[in-house]
Amino acid sequence: MIVSSFRTGAVLLLGLLLVPGRAVSAPPASDTLLPNTTKEFLHFNLPRLEQGFPRTQWAAMLTDFRVIGFASTLLKQLNDDSELVQRFGFSSADLRPATAGQATWAVIQPAPREAAHVLLVDVTGKRAQAEALRKRAGQKLQERGGQYSRRTVGQTMLDVYQFPATRRELKPSQVVLLIKDDLLIVGDHLPAVEGILRRWSGPCRDCLKEMTAYQKIMQRCEERAGSKKESQQLCWFIEPIGRLETARAEDPRSFRGGPDTVNVLKKEGCEAIRGVGGFVNFAVGEYDLLHQSAVYAPRKKGGFGRGLGLLTLPSGSDFTPPSWVPDDSSVFVSAYLDVPRAFEALGCLFDTVYANGAAGTFTKVVDSVQDDTDGQQLDIRADLIDNLGPRVFLVRDGAPLQDQAGKPVARERTLLAFEIQPEQEATVATAVHRFFEGDARVHLRRLEGTPHSYWEIAISHTADGVKRISRSGLVVADGYLFYATDVDLLQKVLGNHPSLSRAADYQRVSQEMVKLGADSDCCLRLFERPGDNLRNTYEALRTGKLTNLRAVYGQVFGVLFPSNGTKGETTRKFDRSGMPSFEVLNAYLGPAGTFAINQDDGWVIVGFTLKKKSPELAGR
Repeated sequence: MIVSSFRTGAVLLLGLLLVPGRAVSAPPASDTLLPNTTKEFLHFNLPRLEQGFPRTQWAAMLTDFRVIGFASTLLKQLNDDSELVQRFGFSSADLRPATAGQATWAVIQPAPREAAHVLLVDVTGKRAQAEALRKRAGQKLQERGGQYSRRTVGQTMLDVYQFPATRRELKPSQVVLLIKDDLLIVGDHLPAVEGILRRWSGPCRDCLKEMTAYQKIMQRCEERAGSKKESQQLCWFIEPIGRLETARAEDPRSFRGGPDTVNVLKKEGCEAIRGVGGFVNFAVGEYDLLHQSAVYAPRKKGGFGRGLGLLTLPSGSDFTPPSWVPDDSSVFVSAYLDVPRAFEALGCLFDTVYANGAAGTFTKVVDSVQDDTDGQQLDIRADLIDNLGPRVFLVRDGAPLQDQAGKPVARERTLLAFEIQPEQEATVATAVHRFFEGDARVHLRRLEGTPHSYWEIAISHTADGVKRISRSGLVVADGYLFYATDVDLLQKVLGNHPSLSRAADYQRVSQEMVKLGADSDCCLRLFERPGDNLRNTYEALRTGKLTNLRAVYGQVFGVLFPSNGTKGETTRKFDRSGMPSFEVLNAYLGPAGTFAINQDDGWVIVGFTLKKKSPELAGR
């Protein structure tokens, strides 16, 4: 699955960086060896990574005496249960002594219902270590029941291990190991490996490097970075729809039940997104991390159609936080959105997902609100949607959250706000009142400490065997339509507090965005305090209370440490003993920024994390 590849990439990066080794630069041209059916490509330039990553505050955090023990245990857990171990019989720690210069992980789609995984590793000057690794991996594969055979392709000998179908692998599987000209090649699909050998000395007509999407993305990122991709620490490329198809081939059971995700995305026009990729570099000036990324999505005349119209983001010039954005927010997103077009796109998505593809169902539902003589008689488009301005904001609360017993809660309080067109606030407020009036599930309440009333939406649910009620709220106030997942956040936003725009770390991030080109054709900006965003999930995990993985970092934890199939955090293979206090980690987590720039054929996305400065802590 895609999440397992995220896990593999993370394990490879950490394992190859944190296990000592000496790098020798002799990189294979992996994008000339891999086919044009490659759907995921991660390329690590280890000599440059080993120059960059150790100079980051993240590396300093991992070697802090209060963290290093836990970090070592964590890396071992990730290695021992990694996809490399499960699939190929060795971990990134086993791989590191044999690695000289560069390494590439790829997922290939040999056929519509197939997925192949390939690892290419430069072993220049490390041939003996690579041969030892191949033998140890072969022994483990045979111990698992792999039937060994040898094949010859040209002058190259291949070790092949064949496995029968199992409950996990529904079809017979195989692992191929070989070393050719100081390149270790490991794969689980013999024809894919044979194709790599065929391209070794032949023309690169059907290779990844010749893909239009790959070329466009690499070219655009090179223009932004001011240097060639060969000089980057990490390069990556994904073809989204194709990668989802390979994920379905990897684990068909995870796609059972509910709408077919791949078919839904295709129907909604998402095949227009031909590729996503870019460069990632550590320790670039003041940046702990800097990435230049691009989305290649050629638009037809009239822009994106159907559900993909949700991504119609006009360019804008004002991304300053409004005064109501609290200064302790952990995330702030400011974007420009074609709201009427997004509304129609949402309708297309509704028809596909909830109406079994019956076109026009959403339109009928919307029109019925206006035509029902016994109902609201509200024209949602004219009275509400068309009166919303182009600016949209998302705010995530950065305050620590606790339950009634004072225990940390891994929950996110998020607010979404739409700017209202000038002089249309009363019209929008009336439309919202008419929409909710008479609905017994929604109640109009006074927002304490403010002159505003809000509509409360209470939903009952059970968590940890305890019945709980979540209270979200919606209000029209101060020229905006606000929706918050927790009414306490509404009260905080509309109360008296300092504004985020005055915070030192926000100003610093905003200035860096401008330096990097965010003042031209920008459609979205994001500011984040990673520490504040991580705190609730980390503390809940440290105290053994992490059962809700809906928070962003909770989902990351769920990917890195999958459940064994039963409910509860305690079923996950994770040793939380030795976890340091959160404040130890937070001292190393600097602010981050991301912005997106419109292009005729997609977007350029630039993001960075700054080194943390002590004055920012004092200013908070």
